[in-house]
Amino acid sequence: FRHLVLGGTISCGVAIIGSLLVAFSLVAEINTFRDDVMADLGEFKAKANEAWEKMSLPSGGTSRRDDTIIRYARQSYASGGGG
Repeated sequence: FRHLVLGGTISCGVAIIGSLLVAFSLVAEINTFRDDVMADLGEFKAKANEAWEKMSLPSGGTSRRDDTIIRYARQSYASGGGG
């Protein structure tokens, strides 16, 4: 009976240590994925801002109405509104 308890204890210890190693590995992979996503979002934000600036540049003789529409769209975009 003593050997059975010792074997069960050792088996549980090995399983716990293995589980902890897997958990730490998963946390490290999640953090790496998060860092990659944040870097990609930074690039996307820069490209989106550049595209927005190009779209909102006045092209020649814009009217006051066009400027108002552009300003409204920019404010709506900046505040997260959809319309």
